[in-house]
Amino acid sequence: MSRSIVKKVAIAAPVDSVWTALTEADELVRWFPLDARVTPGLGGSIWLSWGSGAEGEAPITAWDPHRRFGWTETRAAVKLAVDFHLETDGSKTIVRLVQSGFSDSKDWDDEFNITSARWSYFMEHLRFYVEQKRGLPRDLISFRRPMAMDPHEAFERLIGPAGLSTEATLRHLQPSDRFAATTATGDALSGSVIASRVTTCQFGIKVDELGGAFLFVEIEPHKDGCRPALWLSTYGLGKELEPVRARFERLYESALAPELNVTVGARRR
Repeated sequence: MSRSIVKKVAIAAPVDSVWTALTEADELVRWFPLDARVTPGLGGSIWLSWGSGAEGEAPITAWDPHRRFGWTETRAAVKLAVDFHLETDGSKTIVRLVQSGFSDSKDWDDEFNITSARWSYFMEHLRFYVEQKRGLPRDLISFRRPMAMDPHEAFERLIGPAGLSTEATLRHLQPSDRFAATTATGDALSGSVIASRVTTCQFGIKVDELGGAFLFVEIEPHKDGCRPALWLSTYGLGKELEPVRARFERLYESALAPELNVTVGARRR
C-alpha cells in the first residue's frame, strides 16, 4: 500500500502565469530550488538542485499545458510521482499538488512527514511569488553546514532566544498563526506561519518586513549529527541585502556556536 501528499492553493493570477512559474527554469529558481534545468514536454526532463548532494534529474511524465505538469522520481525500487493540477476559478488559478508513491511502512514516516512540511512551505511560496513578486529575481541567503549536535537541540537554538525569537514565541505556533518576534541580532519580524513541524525540526514563515520575504528552517539528518539549514528568500532589497545577510550570518553562527564554523552565501535568481 502507498500514501500521498496533497496540497492545494488558490492563486490570484491567470493560469498562464502559474504554468510559467512551474515549468520554466528561470522562474522555478525564484521560489523553489537553488538551480533548475527543464527540457519541456512529455518525455523531457527536469533537474532540480538544493546544493551538492541534494540534486537530481527526473523524466517529465505529465505535460498538458495550463492543466497538468509532473515528473516521476525513482528511488531504488520506489517511484514517487509529483503532479501539479491546474484549473481556473474566476480570476484565480487553483493548484493541487499530489506527490504519490510513499510506502505506508513506518520506515517511510519521517520521509513522508518531512516532505509534507516542505510542500506546505513551497506551495505558499509559489502563491506569494506569483501574486506579489513575479518577474523579480530572488536573493537567497542560505546557511547549511553539518555539525555535531542533536537535531532537536539545533532546531530549538535556531527558532528560540539564541536565534529567531528572543521572546521564545515561535515554537508552539501552528500554520496560519500570526507571529511577532525579535531576532537575536535585533531584527523585528512579523507575519504568518507557513509550516511548523517540531517532530521533524521544520519551521517556515512569511515575513512582512525585509520587503516581503520567506524564511524556512530545517534540520537535516547527517552522519555526523545534523545539518542545520536556514533559507531566507528576499526580493528587491538592493543595498540592504548585504547588511541583512551579515545579520543573519551572525544569528546563525551565534545560535549554533561553538559547534559550527559556517560559510554563508547570497545567491540571486
